[in-house]
Amino acid sequence: MVGSTGRQPLLIDVSFARLMELVEARDLADYVTAWRQVAPEAEPEYLELGAGVAGFAGPDCPITQAVGFGLEGPTVWEQIDKVEEFFGSRGAPSRFALCPMAHPSLLGELGRKGYVLSEFEDLLFMELGTGAAADIDGGAAADMDGGAEGLAVRKIGAGESIIWAETAARGFTAVAHPEREDIVLGLAAAIRPGVSLFAAEVGGQMVATAALAVRGEVGTMFGAATLPEFRNRGAQTALTRRLLAAAAEAGCEIAVAGGVPGGVSHRNQERLGLRVAYTKVMVERTLA
Repeated sequence: MVGSTGRQPLLIDVSFARLMELVEARDLADYVTAWRQVAPEAEPEYLELGAGVAGFAGPDCPITQAVGFGLEGPTVWEQIDKVEEFFGSRGAPSRFALCPMAHPSLLGELGRKGYVLSEFEDLLFMELGTGAAADIDGGAAADMDGGAEGLAVRKIGAGESIIWAETAARGFTAVAHPEREDIVLGLAAAIRPGVSLFAAEVGGQMVATAALAVRGEVGTMFGAATLPEFRNRGAQTALTRRLLAAAAEAGCEIAVAGGVPGGVSHRNQERLGLRVAYTKVMVERTLA
């Protein structure tokens, strides 16, 4: 499907969108399953309806949302009702992450029900042909060091997942002692099947994080966070290069990442050659 050496360039069409949304939906199900291991008191659960998945890990948790709906044709109204019942019975607002190539009937029905837009997120991607990752900005080898003086990037082991999650939480929240929920968010992501963790270090101290989830031909990059005092030193650029190299080594044909339009991570990804496939919107309806 993906355009690598000798193939046609990748087209951003409904077939591409279905693949991306299917990967995200399965990743969400794995995320909820991992959340059960690290924080069962939140009573995490997910609901599968066709290709879509609705996940719950707490009313205010970022992963509490429905993904992958509306790409199998006209909306089945019963699916929306079931998703709303799933969230409502758990005291959570009903949230849908919508792909712009979903069938128009889905957005129309959600609008009729009073859903409002709450956020945007771009899906960025890069095709990975033979040697693609190694060509980025002068080349990236499997055991590369970062370009900044004193900055080293490495893949870390499962035994370091807690320190990785703690560092990610500190980077995301910009506080020295983040809440347990913020650490659980990273830890649950870290222990999912198919996930590899990476870190940037300065003098042996972990200062930035990133991760790669491999599912078939798609490698999803996530978890990019840097401690405030170590920002603007090239850590995320070095980590993204390393993730792209790792995705290519794992046999992925495409690497993807989410980014807030205009955000720092978004700009870093574009500088390294990723381009926007489409913009997703989150819509939600609060409890009555």
